[in-house]
Amino acid sequence: MARRRELSDVADGISGHFVFDSPANPDWPLAHVAQAVRAGAGTAYSFDMIAGTAKPASGHVRSVSEMLQRDLARHLGVRHLPREWVREASLTVDIEASTPGTVAPVRCQVRILDDRGIAHTTTRRGRTTIPARVAPARLRRWFHRLFSARDDRR
Repeated sequence: MARRRELSDVADGISGHFVFDSPANPDWPLAHVAQAVRAGAGTAYSFDMIAGTAKPASGHVRSVSEMLQRDLARHLGVRHLPREWVREASLTVDIEASTPGTVAPVRCQVRILDDRGIAHTTTRRGRTTIPARVAPARLRRWFHRLFSARDDRR
């Protein structure tokens, strides 16, 4: 039987996916945020995982907003939690530097407010590199194939 306390696990799973999944992959969500920082769109972002929006809005983080919206739905579905239990769901990211070519500390917080008004929150810290220059599309596609391909050679 599903319980609302599992929303804390949902928050933890989303933050872990956002901060730690394959940092060498240019399609990694935090890499998109780092590109937005490099482009001068700001160092703090807030993602509404229900609406699929980001503040400040940037073309670099549009796909991240959509990914987080799908990720929330997936986590709720796996645990058989009704969507009606979630009143608000947000992810905030603070990058503590904006100099291109540097490794910057990152703070990521996921907050899920349930229908009873109880907040389920988790915070993670990580690092990301602010790209000195954006990789060409051909190189990004190659990285994507390299890091997201399944190993069918077994």
